[in-house]
Formats: sequence, C-alpha cells, structure tokens
Amino acid sequence: MIAKSQRRTARAAGFTLIELIAAFGIFVMVSSAFFSSSRALGAYMERLSLQSEAVSVLDNTVARVAARPEPVADAVLAVFQDEFRKSGLPSGGRIKAVGEVREGRLHLEIVSVQGRILASIAFPL
Repeated sequence: MIAKSQRRTARAAGFTLIELIAAFGIFVMVSSAFFSSSRALGAYMERLSLQSEAVSVLDNTVARVAARPEPVADAVLAVFQDEFRKSGLPSGGRIKAVGEVREGRLHLEIVSVQGRILASIAFPL
C-alpha cells in the first residue's frame, strides 16, 4: 500500500487545469503584443526607408542643379522629375513628385498618397 506522503508528492508534481489555462492565456497575450509591435516596427522601417530615398532624390537634384550657371524653374523641375524616375521610390500613385512655385520660390516635394511630405526643398527664383 502507498503511504499518504507518497500520494501527495505524486499529485503535487503536476499542474492543475486552471494553472495550464492561465499560463496559456498569458502566453497568448504576450505573443499577440509581440506580433503587433513587430508589425508596427516593420511599417516604421518602411516609412524610414522611403524618407531616406526621398532625401536622396532631392540631394541628387541639388547636386545636378548646382552645376548649372543659373537654374531656371523649368530646368530644375525637369532634373527633379528625372531623379525621381531614376530612384527606387515606388511610382504608380503611391508616391509622387510635386513641384510648384509658391511665394517666389520653387518648392520640390516628394509626397505619399496620404498627403504626408517625405522630403521637401525650396529654390529661390
């Protein structure tokens, strides 16, 4: 016959159903928090990559325009559009290059479809 002390230790070695359900619930909450934060981090990294490429387009535009003796608005806009086409930025409406004259300056902007300005610069005319 098994002694009472041996029966208790055998029963105490396992987990109850409530403990297992609680542990599983905690695991589900932690893993869902991790996956949602990793999705947000991925979106942030993509936005940062787009901004970096947009700044590169403007930097290349400025470098090419600086080599000209007197930049004209149409020529600057053509260089800007050319640099945008050569860049790795997605086209097709998701990201667009906008150039317009406002307040006596030529404003060049790279804008997302949501209207968020990724990068901008203004040339005096």
